[in-house]
Amino acid sequence: MIRYAATIFLSAFLLFQVQPMVARFILPWFGGTSLVWTTCMLFFQVVLVLGYSYSHLITRRLVPHQQWLLHTFLLLVALMLLPVRPEADWKPADGNFPTTRILILLSACIGLPFFLLSTTGPLIQAWQSKTHPHRSPFRLFALSNAGSLLALLSYPFIFERFFSLDAQSATWSLAFAGFAALACFSGWQYRSLTQLAVENRERALAAQHAREDAEAPPPSWPRIFQWLVLTMIPSVLLLATTNLMTQEVGSIPFLWILPLSLYLLSFIICFEHPRWYFRPLFFALLFLSATFSAFLLEAGPEATLVAQIVGYSLACFASAMCCHGELSRLKPSYEHLTLFYLLVAIGGALGGIFVAIVAPRIFVNFYEFQLGLIAALVFSIFAYGYHVRGSDKKNRMGHAKLIGYATTLFFGLISVWIVSGSLFSVWLGDHAKSVISKTRNEYGTLTVKNYTDWRKLYNGRIEHGFQANDELQRMVPTSYYGIESGLGVAIDFLQNRDESAAAPLEFGAIGLGVGTICGWGRPQDRIRFYEINRAVQLTAEEHFYYLSETPAKVEIVIGDARVQLERELLAGDQRKFDVLVADAFSSDSIPIHLLTLESFRLYKQRLTPRGVIAVHTSNRFLELANVAKRLAEEIGMQSVIVDHSAGDNPFYNSSTWVLVTNNQAFLNDAQLTSASSDWPDERYSAFWTDDYASIVPLVQWSLKWDWFKELISEKFERPEGDE
Repeated sequence: MIRYAATIFLSAFLLFQVQPMVARFILPWFGGTSLVWTTCMLFFQVVLVLGYSYSHLITRRLVPHQQWLLHTFLLLVALMLLPVRPEADWKPADGNFPTTRILILLSACIGLPFFLLSTTGPLIQAWQSKTHPHRSPFRLFALSNAGSLLALLSYPFIFERFFSLDAQSATWSLAFAGFAALACFSGWQYRSLTQLAVENRERALAAQHAREDAEAPPPSWPRIFQWLVLTMIPSVLLLATTNLMTQEVGSIPFLWILPLSLYLLSFIICFEHPRWYFRPLFFALLFLSATFSAFLLEAGPEATLVAQIVGYSLACFASAMCCHGELSRLKPSYEHLTLFYLLVAIGGALGGIFVAIVAPRIFVNFYEFQLGLIAALVFSIFAYGYHVRGSDKKNRMGHAKLIGYATTLFFGLISVWIVSGSLFSVWLGDHAKSVISKTRNEYGTLTVKNYTDWRKLYNGRIEHGFQANDELQRMVPTSYYGIESGLGVAIDFLQNRDESAAAPLEFGAIGLGVGTICGWGRPQDRIRFYEINRAVQLTAEEHFYYLSETPAKVEIVIGDARVQLERELLAGDQRKFDVLVADAFSSDSIPIHLLTLESFRLYKQRLTPRGVIAVHTSNRFLELANVAKRLAEEIGMQSVIVDHSAGDNPFYNSSTWVLVTNNQAFLNDAQLTSASSDWPDERYSAFWTDDYASIVPLVQWSLKWDWFKELISEKFERPEGDE
């Protein structure tokens, strides 16, 4: 029994330890976006289905000796594929088909080891049900989820913090070898039972199963449907919640791991013992968190970071608790154990497929979070009623059960109405008169809105550039690129006051937006944009004029900027930039791999002696300026911060730029000196590398509720209308 528990615990730990580790390896290759984690989760869920299918088939079709031989052979093959570390050859040449490329990469690099880890839970539980028929295998399921949860929680706080990625890979590979030995030993002991003992146990099990099946017949189609739906819905909400949080803050392991940890915690609570799932508590939590999430979605970027993390995480957890709680009360007899786990895995994979593949192709916005909440409310209440009705011997509800269910139904309908209202509000916004273009793909949503004076681009819910509609003013650099911004001060110096001011200026821009920097271009200048999302290029070319009307020569390179800069160096491209602009946010999410020591060393290689690296550090939640300052010091360059307030000028937005350079003439320039600002408090400081990057020291935590008061005030005091 102990060997079974140890094997399952170690396999679950390794299973969920490898997920964030491999995602961290490939994160810089695909733009540092939440796309990487969503696709990784999809891969893991699909492979989990394959692993559970394997366990179901071999326990049904093969005798113990054959099961052990096959499993041992596959484990030996997997050991020959170690260590699990994606090689640099897998780096994409451009930003096209990212989901497909990630799935192929993961299949080749970690497919077989992950597959074998995924088989362990149902396989070992099936073995235990035959060797220890009087012990419930569902406790091993809870133990498995506990191992998974420990792996997830330990990764950002221990492994990511104290181990390099290479060390993580080596440690994981060594632990996998230990798991393989333990799994082989467990299988050998299982098959070593004498044929007589097997026959005796089979007879006892057959008698026991006959008694169980008399009380609990094979699962009906309605029950099988509920197994699928009650696992699919939490999976949808898991990925939708992760998308919401990583797109607003940063695609970092902590914000991947928090929703997944809560998701696993729901399995532990619901399957450890029936008493832990207390319906009144968790349904009340679901109603409250769903309602609060609707307000958060309505508030959008104005809601505080704390409110968003807590609100969305609670909604994810409460939905998973209610769905998995009802699922645990629909468990089958042991005879159908592997079928149950297989359908649980299929339901999870269907949720992942819906969010990662289907939703970006059928929805123009992120509707799946609200749809997931509505589905969780509807189907968990339906499953509650199904169970209560089926548990009554007379097939009728008693008064107490009827009152409890009626109360749950009443408050559930209110929550559904509120969340549906939030969804309808988003839909109305997407179809407002001002919206002239709406695009969604794996990288997010792009919205173009046209007003009387301005045309604006929104990435997610954050404005990412605008242009004046007036022909005489539409080439004026706007938003964060104005003359008084940090970037504007740098460009103005190089074009007008530098000793080489008349010479051509080479611009490198990480992130295209609407192409605003083209407003600074002169006939002799060249601008090369690096943009991972081709939809941004198409939008900028079709709906804005900066790219088409600038006198400068413009190039657009599709793909992750850092990967492309490295490729150009290897290919012998000697172009160096006078201004290298790092402004590649996805919504307000920071692509951390563009603010690491390794990236800054690369930027310095591509810089002319007079050149300036301009890092846009404006962010609602994170104080990023000191990160750029420390990186500049590490690569032997000086830095200045320019914190510009736009005031009432409609052409500009307030911005914070960190200018990194060794151009002493620029550093001594009077205009830069007068524009420069004091550095933020040193407590908001971090040193980021590819191996370790924590946002915790940079977070500006706020518990203010002004956003909520303003939202309520707007709802009750001002009629709604299009902007």
